[in-house]
Amino acid sequence: MKELATITFLDTPRIGEKVTTDSQLIDIEGGKAVETFKSPVNGIISQIASNYQSDPANLTGKANPTLLEIKIK
Repeated sequence: MKELATITFLDTPRIGEKVTTDSQLIDIEGGKAVETFKSPVNGIISQIASNYQSDPANLTGKANPTLLEIKIK
């Protein structure tokens, strides 16, 4: 995520929301770009890292942060 510079925006589904394989899962916006990540599986969002939701800048410089968990259905 270093290529995004300072993270300014994070959009994830809500807990309990259903996701499907290859559907849009996470949008992250930084000073230099916007990245969209797709869901690798079908499932339901079971947990979201609130420290990143409340302050997306906490993602800046993180190599492999866990942003959410999906319970596979």
